[in-house]
Parts: sequence; structure tokens; C-alpha cells
Amino acid sequence: VTKQPPLLQITSVYTPQVYAGQLATFTLRYSNTGGYENDVSIFSRFPISAPLVSAVPAPAISATNGITALWRVGDLANGASGDVVVTVAITDAVAYPDTLDVWSGIYDHVGALAGVMTSTFEIQPSACVSITGVDFGWTSTSPTAGEVVTFTVSSILPITATPPFTFQWGFGDGGSAWGDPVTHTYGFSDTYGVYITATNLCGGPVSMMHPITVTGEPDVGVTPAALSTALDPDDAVTHPLTITNASTATANLAWGLAITPTAGWLGASPSTGTVVPGNDDTVDVAFDAASMSPGVYTTTLEIDSNDPDQPLVRVPVTLTVNCVEVTSVTLSITNTGTIYTDTVLYFSADLAPDNAAKPYDYYVSVDGMPSLVLTDTADPFVFTYTFATTGTHTVEFGARNCGMTAFVTDVITLTVREQGVCVDLTGVAIHGPSAGYPGFYTFTTTYDPPDASTPISYTWENGDTAATSVRSLSVGTHTLMVTATNCTAALVTDVHEIVISAAPVCTEVTGVDLVITNTGTIYTDTVLYFSADIAPDDADKPYTYTVDFGSGASAPALNFVDPFGFTNTFPITGTYTVAFAAWNCGMTVPKTDTVTVTVQAYGDQHVIYLPLVMRNN
Repeated sequence: VTKQPPLLQITSVYTPQVYAGQLATFTLRYSNTGGYENDVSIFSRFPISAPLVSAVPAPAISATNGITALWRVGDLANGASGDVVVTVAITDAVAYPDTLDVWSGIYDHVGALAGVMTSTFEIQPSACVSITGVDFGWTSTSPTAGEVVTFTVSSILPITATPPFTFQWGFGDGGSAWGDPVTHTYGFSDTYGVYITATNLCGGPVSMMHPITVTGEPDVGVTPAALSTALDPDDAVTHPLTITNASTATANLAWGLAITPTAGWLGASPSTGTVVPGNDDTVDVAFDAASMSPGVYTTTLEIDSNDPDQPLVRVPVTLTVNCVEVTSVTLSITNTGTIYTDTVLYFSADLAPDNAAKPYDYYVSVDGMPSLVLTDTADPFVFTYTFATTGTHTVEFGARNCGMTAFVTDVITLTVREQGVCVDLTGVAIHGPSAGYPGFYTFTTTYDPPDASTPISYTWENGDTAATSVRSLSVGTHTLMVTATNCTAALVTDVHEIVISAAPVCTEVTGVDLVITNTGTIYTDTVLYFSADIAPDDADKPYTYTVDFGSGASAPALNFVDPFGFTNTFPITGTYTVAFAAWNCGMTVPKTDTVTVTVQAYGDQHVIYLPLVMRNN
């Protein structure tokens, strides 16, 4: 069996054009594609006037006269290859012909020449002129998103700068290119900084930047196309209105909202916004039927935007205020004590439900006498009457609305007495809790009959002399007693017992740790996630809390969750302080923690593109 002999090869990789006074670099690339490994040596022979400056790796033999250099590679396996990078000096163009030849070769293990090649350099007789400046232009004066824009080098300084040149472009949106001319397509409207960086063999890099403004179009969408709702008087509801910018849009959508004509029963928030392509804003449209009469009310939401194809979108809005019928009437008399023939009596008629439609028809009948039917909107309805005769009398009040044929009524029966008659007390009652924990308690009284004559004197077992007694009670059983008297011989008594037990131990809130879990830059449409951790972990629940996003604390609310998570979005740029307060166990001073949030608008991002120039000298 005969082994396949080694096949040794050598090639040279280099730039053929060099200048006097410069360095010439070439790479000797050797390989073995034979059947077995071989002991290899590389050599290169230079003219005396082109001495060896450097070599990687360093040669094993380097003649001092710069004629020959020898590299001992050693055993080179089948399929293996390697490089030798050689740099020589071109000292004087006058000493050379038009070209410079460097002869290189490869020896095998027996010293036989297995391959040779010549690296020929073209010598320029004059020195390279460095590039010191560059400028460029582009084809479209008003480029649009999606348009192919061509960028071309317009000038090089000095005009005597020596070619060839290299040009690198950065388009301001993350895109880049090499060469001249080049093309680029912007996908979104904005103002971009376009950079060019230029070099030649002996100069640079030099750069130039021009801003380019790219225009685009948003694509507005509004849903639903119409809004309508039906409410009972004094009710309120909120419906969402979504304003979108299509994902195919090439510009941000800037929109504003107005209610035309203005309607006191309708509100919308926010009223302005900016939407990036593929996103949407939600407007809360609030209907409020407070103090409104039944009927149908209309207006229009007008959404104007920078969409050139649809700059104004109109959304019709309808509110139907229902007619809520009167279902009951409660007639009461606000006077206390005995009613005499000259007493001005104050009556109050309360209509139910509270949102019954106004106005309503009503009448007042005394002792069954016919009455005029009048109209009013007050609820409760207050009126007065004075009886001229003693005896038992009736007062009736009736009301109807919404086209009702029958009145809803209530009647009061009362006794009118002669001046100077004293109506004795027949009873008194203490009202208050019968059990509790240590603390302050308030006890009230009522008496019979309701028209007992006044003044009424009260005496409590602890010396209090008012109809109401406030007590500070400790653990134990407490017996309260009150005595009431009005007329000469009228005296009535009542007794009330309350059992006070030891209060359970309550673990108070000692601290709050409020954090924001978002990372990175916060923009005007960023949903912020907050977490409030209550300390200690075994603090009694529920606890009461408030949240303040910079515009005032929320109404106190109860919560059992710890830690408690909540969200918020700030529609306006700026720096906000968010505060979370929590308390329990009857604490009077809450525990509070705050975080500071800085909100930026889209467009505040700044990107700097720096050129990266790689040179092989």
C-alpha cells in the first residue's frame, strides 16, 4: 500500500496598492491536504530596500540584510493550515520600479521546495493624502415612513484625498450600511440623526451628521360608535370609550376630546392623549342623572386627531332618565311635647324611593277636607299647620308622579289640647347597648306619651340631669337608672343593665413598607404596580388604609390582604410622591410610607450612535 504524498500549498492575502513611506502587510497562508503529516518550513525573500518590520509568529531565521526570513512550522497534520502575517517597510518610492515583488515558498520535510508564490505590490510614488472631511445628501426632501431613501456622499475634503475610501452609515433608528450610495427605509415618523464615517488608507475616521425628519400617518379608531344608557334619577354610571392607533400606523396618534354641546350630565376623562401604533387609550365616560327630570338627553363626543384621513370622529351620546314612581310616603310631625290650639305644627313628608322622579303632584288634607292638587320637587316636603280647636285631628298627605292615577298616602292622627293643660308622663325608657368592652357609651331616653307636656326633668343614678347620659365603663356589670318628671305629680322610672367584658388584645400596625415593582423607565401609559407590606405580619385585620397618588388621599377602606398590591397610571409627565397609610386597633395616627415616581413622555428617549472603525495597518 502506497501512502498518498503530502500536498503542501502556500498563498498570500494582501492589499496590492501601497504608498512610499508606508507599511505593506501580507498574510502567508499554508496548508497540508495530503495523506499524512509533514515537517514544514516557510520562507519569504524581500528586496534589501523593503526590510522586514515585523512578523507574527516571529521567524526562526531572519537575515540582518532583510533578504530572507525562515519560519519552522514543524509537523503539519493532514488537513491543517496556518498563517504568517508579515509587514515590510516601503522606504523610498524613487528606489523602486512600479512594482515590488516578495517571493515566498514552503519546504517539506526533506527540504524540497513544495510550493512558491509571489506577492506583487503596486507602489504609488507620492504619499497618501488623508481624508479630513465628508458630507452627504439624500434624495427626498420630505421622506415618509415606508419610503426608500437614497443617501449619497456629496463631497470629500480635501478634493485631493487619496482613494480608495470606506463609508459607514448609521441611520439613527438602529440601522446601518456600508458603501456609497446606500438606501434605507424608515418605519416610523420621527426626526433621526444620520451619521456617515469615512476613512482612506492614511486618514480618518471623519464623520458628519444631519438630522432627517420622517413623516408618517396615524390611523385613528374609536369604539363604540355610539354610547347610550338609561338611569334612574340621581343614579350614575361610567362607560369606556376606546381610542386606538392601528398597528399599521406610521406615526403616534395625538387626540383631544370635547363634549358638544356641553352637557352637565356627561363627563369624560382623560380629554387628551397620545397613542403609539398598535396601542389604545381608554376614556371613562361618566353619566350622572343627579337632580334630572325624566326624559331623553343627547349630546356628542367629538374626537379630533392628527389622522389626516379622519381628523374628526363624532360619537353620539344618549342618556334616558327613567321615571321612577313614588312607592310610599312617610308623614311625620317634628314638634315634641303637648300640642295646643295655638301651636304651629311642622310636618315632613318623605317620599320613597329617594330617587323618585320629580316633580310630583301632592295634596294635604286636614280632617278629611278636600285639598288642591299642587306640584313640587322637594323631598322631603315640609309644611306647617295650626289647629284652632281642641280634639283629635287627622292630617293626610298624598303624592303621585309618572302619570300615576292614584295617590300614595300617609295619615297622622294627633290630639290638640286647651292652653294650660298638662299631659302627664306615663313612662320612660333607657336605650343603649347591653354588653361591650371597656370604653365610653352613650345612653338615650324616650318617654310616653309622645305628647307629654314639657319641660321634662331627668335624674340619673350618677347625678346626670339630661335626657342623655355618657358613661366611661370598666369591666363589670353596671346598672343604670333614670327618673323623669313633668307635671305636678308625674314621676316615672326605668332601669338598664350593661355587662362590660375585658377587650381582646389587638396587635397594632407598627410600620408600612411601600415599593414599586416596575423596572426601567416609566412613561405616561405605564401601568405601575405597587406593593404595601404591613408590619408586623400578625397585625390584626382588617386594617384601614388610604392611598394618595399626589392629588389627595383616597377614602378610607378596610382590607384583609397583606402585602396589598395596587396599580396606577399617570397620564401627565412629572415627579409624583405616592403615599400609603394604614392603621387598626383604634389607632389615631396611621403608619405611612412613600415612594417617588418620575414619569416621562414618549419621545424622551435619546439614542447615540457611535461609529466603529476597524483598520488593518
